Amino acid sequence: MSWWERLVATFKRPWVYRPLVCLLAFGLGWVLSVVLIPSPKVGVIRFQDYIWYGSTDWLEVQFRYAQEDPAIRAVLIEIDSPGGEAAASERLYYDLLRLRRSKPVVVMVNTMAASGGYYMAAAADAIYTTPSADVGNIGVISSLPSESLVEENYLFTGPFKAFGNPRDTYMRHMEVLKDSFIEAVFAQRGDSLDVERADRSTLSRGEIYVGTVAWQIGLVDEIGSRDDALEHAAQLAGLRDYEALDITEELSSAGQLPPLYYGPALKKWPAQLSKGDLPAGYYFLYLPPQERAPYQPAPKGGK
Repeated sequence: MSWWERLVATFKRPWVYRPLVCLLAFGLGWVLSVVLIPSPKVGVIRFQDYIWYGSTDWLEVQFRYAQEDPAIRAVLIEIDSPGGEAAASERLYYDLLRLRRSKPVVVMVNTMAASGGYYMAAAADAIYTTPSADVGNIGVISSLPSESLVEENYLFTGPFKAFGNPRDTYMRHMEVLKDSFIEAVFAQRGDSLDVERADRSTLSRGEIYVGTVAWQIGLVDEIGSRDDALEHAAQLAGLRDYEALDITEELSSAGQLPPLYYGPALKKWPAQLSKGDLPAGYYFLYLPPQERAPYQPAPKGGK
């Protein structure tokens, strides 16, 4: 019997070929799992802008991508925002809650999550912040209609057709929106808040807290870095080995994400806030005083 015939005869023995078949099947299964089943990922979304209808559309494209990709098991959102339009902020809050129902969501505040920026962040499973970041500023601003409710060159069929409501109604609406904002914070973070230092009355004052203080009173969960927040998102998803996928870069490179920019109207917000002539509407917005235009009273005599 030749050496080849002896080798074939050996492999025909059950105690030889069965383990070999098992080993080959295991190897093939491992190769297929690597090729066909992608490694788990933590998706990263980076947001640095005012909140307005343009930025909500920009973010929702990324939320949808994160929700529909089965390889993305958790999401980290880096927020640097002073807030913006009230309706747009509320929309992002509910969008984030919907995303959170399908996979863990962690927010990282690098510089600022104020007003509507914090409203959005409150929907996450956990919030991380740097020690010096600005957090909070819970409240509403709005522009009031003129007291006379008269506009030259325009005719209106009713006393409130021009502005929708009298001045006192605008103020009542602001209170309703403020209370909704505060209740959303308590609904998501009530168990974490220090009720002696962060009760409803205190939060309604609209203060901004540095990250360390925000952590002490329970507005955020941890002081840490982006890597700390990323690791926490992975832990919430039960991941040990994972990849970080920059969703913002991924979609931008693929041409699936329009460029994010400050809209022309938003560039005027600081000056308009100083002069009290913001466009009609309600805003969960904070603009640092140094960014506002100096107040200049109207000249006397109409000149």
